[in-house]
Amino acid sequence: MEGWQGLGPNRGRFVNRAEGFAVACRGCGILQWDPRAAEATEFKSMLEEWYFSGNWIWKEDTDEEQMELAGL
Repeated sequence: MEGWQGLGPNRGRFVNRAEGFAVACRGCGILQWDPRAAEATEFKSMLEEWYFSGNWIWKEDTDEEQMELAGL
């Protein structure tokens, strides 16, 4: 499953890709937004990138597969 794994104060938390934007909005106090706005796609991408840039790391399915193959 792809998503962000928390570090430091977010340790033990995992946010999957599908929920990333909603989590970022709640964390920033954004209650409403218009997905039809001209810059909506760019805003969504930039907010996720900014919100998860601190105490989070991106995990992909391949990370788990590689760890299993390495016996970890």
